Amino acid sequence: MYAGFVQSDAAFPEILQKNNHLKQMKQQKDPFDRIVSKLIQSVTKEAAYVIDHLFFLEFSSDYDSKKTHLHYYHLPLYLARYFVEYPGKLDYVHYDYREQFIQDVLRGVDPARVIYQYLRDCIENGRSHIGPYIAVRERSRIIQLKRGGKEMEKTDKRVYALYRCGQEIRKALEQAGGAKTADRYSASPSKKISAIAYRLLNAAKAGDRKSFLDTLFRLHMSADQPISPLFLNALHERDLDFPAVANAFIAGLLSQEGQGEQEEVVS
Repeated sequence: MYAGFVQSDAAFPEILQKNNHLKQMKQQKDPFDRIVSKLIQSVTKEAAYVIDHLFFLEFSSDYDSKKTHLHYYHLPLYLARYFVEYPGKLDYVHYDYREQFIQDVLRGVDPARVIYQYLRDCIENGRSHIGPYIAVRERSRIIQLKRGGKEMEKTDKRVYALYRCGQEIRKALEQAGGAKTADRYSASPSKKISAIAYRLLNAAKAGDRKSFLDTLFRLHMSADQPISPLFLNALHERDLDFPAVANAFIAGLLSQEGQGEQEEVVS
């Protein structure tokens, strides 16, 4: 059983209209980020006070497992701005992780933990998808909006550059490895890349900057690739925080060649 309700300081007819819209979208099984985006798109800038007082309540119950969940979310202005300015940008993220991502954001919790789970899923199941990169980029956008929304385009470019660094390293490793020799068989590049990605992900999740950078430097040396100055943000976090740096690079490392062009569709 599921029940949902959206409350605001708008007039009652508008509240009723929004709840009818909510019911319709839930019946269509729209993801929660799309629901929020559609509900606030009609609100004008002059009604910022109304946006700031949007409140979502969700109730779900599973009789078989005897579990009941109650979720309630307040929508701050910076998140309202995100849903208005970047609608549909999370569509490339797997549905389960997209829902967890949005729930964390609405609770005021850093969604980095969801991205860690998403990346681990990609490693364990051999998936190559642009979704983790999109999740990293949207997290960085939300953080920037929370800080006032300055340098949004520069932040996007930095995240994308780190993602491309990961793709370039993967390409170099694939070109250099995976060949049989007269004496032994070398493990396939994909297995080596997965092992490296695991190591980097564990360091990122633990907040171990030293271990992450040590692996990163060795990786670039073995691939004979220059190291981008952007990785210094893993230490000083001036332009990006450590999770953004680490996860953007790992997402690129796990992606296949050609997915950089797909970014043009979802930017």
